[in-house]
Amino acid sequence: MRALVTGASGMLGCHLVFRLLRDGWDVVSLIRPGSLSKRPWAKSILEETSIVQADLTRKSSLIEALGGYRDFDAVFHLAAVLSARSSRMYMVNYGGTENLMHALRDKGVGVFIYVSSILAVGDSLRERADENAPCRPRTSYERSKCESEKLVQRLAAEREFRAVIVRPTWMYGEYTRNPDIPRLLSLARRGLVPVLVSDEHPVSLVYAGDVAEAMVKLASTSASGIFNVRGPRIYTSLELAEKLAEAAGRGKYVKIRIPRLALSISSRFMDIVRFLLLAPSSIPIDRLVGETGFQPQIDLAEGLRRTAEWLFSKGLRKA
Repeated sequence: MRALVTGASGMLGCHLVFRLLRDGWDVVSLIRPGSLSKRPWAKSILEETSIVQADLTRKSSLIEALGGYRDFDAVFHLAAVLSARSSRMYMVNYGGTENLMHALRDKGVGVFIYVSSILAVGDSLRERADENAPCRPRTSYERSKCESEKLVQRLAAEREFRAVIVRPTWMYGEYTRNPDIPRLLSLARRGLVPVLVSDEHPVSLVYAGDVAEAMVKLASTSASGIFNVRGPRIYTSLELAEKLAEAAGRGKYVKIRIPRLALSISSRFMDIVRFLLLAPSSIPIDRLVGETGFQPQIDLAEGLRRTAEWLFSKGLRKA
C-alpha cells in the first residue's frame, strides 16, 4: 500500500507518517523545500519514507516531484497555512490543493483525503456543528478551507475517485510549531493560567495522533464525504486551564480571566480566537464512528502531558 502525505513534516504529518509506517505502508513524504531545517525533529520520522520536495504554489514543481510515481492507494493532503496574508493563504490552501490534484491527474488514486477544519463552517458554528451545516466562512483561512472542500468534491466527482474531507477541531500535540498551545503552556509554567472567555465556555480540542488514527481508518474503508473529528469530549475553559497547569507541573498558579472582548482583539492568541469564539457546545462525530468504528483515545490531560513533555524537551522557555 502506497500513500502520499503532503505537509509530512508538520505536526499532523509526523503523527500520520508514524502511524502509516507502523502499519507497513510505503510512504512518500511531500514537504516544502527547506522544511526539515526548520523542523529537525521530523528527520528521524521521515527518514523511513521517500522524501520529495515541492512548492505547492507551483504546479510545475509538483509535477516534477511526483513524476517518478504512478499510483497511490491513498493521498493525504495536509499541507496548509493557518496564518498569512489573505493572498498567500488562498494561494497555498486553495491553489496548492488545485495544483496537487492537477499533478495527480494521470495517476491512480484510491482515495483522496483532504484535511480541512471545523472552521470551514465559519459562522454557522454558532448554531450547529454537524457535517451538513452550511459553510458561512468569514476569515481568509475559513474561506480557503471552505472553497478547497468544494474543489475536492467537484474534481472527485469528475474523475470518479473517492474523496474524504476531515474537519478536525482545535488540534494540538507533539511536533507543533503553531504558537497557541506552546504559549499557553509557557504561561502555565510561570504560574499564570488563562481562563479563556469564561469558566464554562466550551472548548473542543483533538490530539493530532487521534486525527491521524481517524484518517488511516477512513482510508481503509469505503467511506466518502465530510467527517468531523474531535477529542473524547468537549471541555470547559476552566478545565483547560487546570489541565494546562497540571501539564506544566504547577501545583500552585494564578488564573488570569480573559473576557471575550479582550480575546477578540488580542493578537497574541489570534490563531485560536475563532476556535474559541465560535465553539459550539456539541460537535457530533456520529458519522465517523458509524463508518469506521473510530473512537478518540487521548483525553486532554494525557494529550497536554505529551505535548508539554515534548515542548519542554526542545527547550521551551517563553512564548
